[in-house]
Amino acid sequence: MIKINKKKEPVTLGNYRSSIPKKKLLGDKIYDDFRYKSKEGCETKEYGNLRRQLLEEQGFVCCYCLTQVSCKNSKIEHFKPQSKYS
Repeated sequence: MIKINKKKEPVTLGNYRSSIPKKKLLGDKIYDDFRYKSKEGCETKEYGNLRRQLLEEQGFVCCYCLTQVSCKNSKIEHFKPQSKYS
């Protein structure tokens, strides 16, 4: 496993989170539509695309197995910070 030095939260994720009422932020399914939108815009290099930004941070390499990852075969594992939600 390699350590990934995370950058500042992507603007698109912050904007999405601020558009959701606070009481709904505790739900498990609130990011499902955002997860799919990020897959659609990844290959087109859409500005601020979350999935694209995460892949670039990791050098398009899986931090677990060190194989190449792309927009097509990547998966976003979690949206909530692990420091707050263990």
